[in-house]
Amino acid sequence: MASLLGLSAGCAAGTPKPEPEPRIVVDASVSQEALPTWLAYAGIRLRWRTNTYLEQNPDAGRYRYTFAEEAAARDASARVWIERREFQKGKPDGYLDRLIEVFKAGYIREYTWTYLRDPLWAEPAGLRLAAFDAWRRVNLKDHRAETRARVEFADDGPYIQ
Repeated sequence: MASLLGLSAGCAAGTPKPEPEPRIVVDASVSQEALPTWLAYAGIRLRWRTNTYLEQNPDAGRYRYTFAEEAAARDASARVWIERREFQKGKPDGYLDRLIEVFKAGYIREYTWTYLRDPLWAEPAGLRLAAFDAWRRVNLKDHRAETRARVEFADDGPYIQ
């Protein structure tokens, strides 16, 4: 079961047809301590969906889920969790704690590519995959990526990344 949080997406002046009202859906298993982190993740995804993607790809005409979006959302999640952990002594989150390790090691882009790759993404330049693979064999044994929040739009039907 998931919790629903409604957020409004702004639309640019002159936009002929505004996007339907989005919803941020957070998994019910998310603790109160981790909630701001997953809201940050979904907030970045929402901003990409409603603004950033078309700003960066003005000729695209339509939103498409990208590597840059997912990497930005994971990066934001790690940053928020680092701040949260400073105030929450003794309240760990196994997944988010691992994400901090990835962030501090400088491998968010490689992590995103390795664990969260969409089949439609082209491999971005500059990935340090061999170095990350060696690092993750030591630091991320039996690791699985988690996504505990998402953005839904009324016209999406079932959630589409």
